[in-house]
Amino acid sequence: MGDKTPSDFITQYKSISNKLKKKFLRKANASEPSDQFATLAAQCERCDLPQYAALSWLAVAKCESSLGHINEEATALIRAGRLFIQAENKNVVGCEEHLQGGISCLGQAENLLNNENSSAGPLCLETGNTLKHIAPHSAICHYTKACSHFADSPALQLLALGNLASTKISVGDYHGALQLFTDMVSIVNKISNQPLLGVYNDVLIRCEISRVLLILLLRPSPQKISPDLAKLIEKYTWIGEPDYKTVSWLGEELFFLLQSLVMASQCQELEAINVLETDSWKYFSNEQKDLLQAIIDDMKNSEK
Repeated sequence: MGDKTPSDFITQYKSISNKLKKKFLRKANASEPSDQFATLAAQCERCDLPQYAALSWLAVAKCESSLGHINEEATALIRAGRLFIQAENKNVVGCEEHLQGGISCLGQAENLLNNENSSAGPLCLETGNTLKHIAPHSAICHYTKACSHFADSPALQLLALGNLASTKISVGDYHGALQLFTDMVSIVNKISNQPLLGVYNDVLIRCEISRVLLILLLRPSPQKISPDLAKLIEKYTWIGEPDYKTVSWLGEELFFLLQSLVMASQCQELEAINVLETDSWKYFSNEQKDLLQAIIDDMKNSEK
């Protein structure tokens, strides 16, 4: 088949829609237009016209809705949502409308699948991942729903919470991120298969580093910091024997690095932190490096 133009799409779309209007009173006939819209969508995808393919899948969803086919409707909405966002990423004209259309379609699909946690949770997570960099506040909503759907699956819930925490950091909600990392620690600590290995140990290390950095950045007063977080930071301010339980899963070198960062931060020793910044590179993720840079910037501003 040759390349399809927007004009070709509009002509075919209207033709199929007219057939649907004529058969409006006979719902069973909506299956034929549904198939035709799906074919049109596939043609548009092959011709790299994601916005038109999305409109076609949205029409499929409406047909399937009239037939009472919930799963088929949700599937079509998911395809439409992904394609609208693909159109947004191409920076085509009217892309903001495409982004909103994508968010709307994926949200409708999530609502349809709401009673099927096995389907809704992964979709919420996927939607959050898709929107994380282009619409972070919308991504937060979807990640939050994913966390609820994964309440009975610790590994997936930790994944969703971790993504949610990262997104909160990206929009400057450091208090929210700190609470989420604390929730993640609580979930890991409730898991019975101790000692923790692999992914769970990695989660604890990530949370430990991130929580320490966030506390240093937020600098909560003794009256406002929770007992658990106060206990966390105290581990790194005590000069003497290290907390060997923490060292057992964190590692001695990283433990003393965090201790040095905490003490240098509390003493406002900017030069010391600049030296430690290089030492931290092999342990810190890009997100954690950014948090450390924010701490350094904050200290510089305080000196002015």
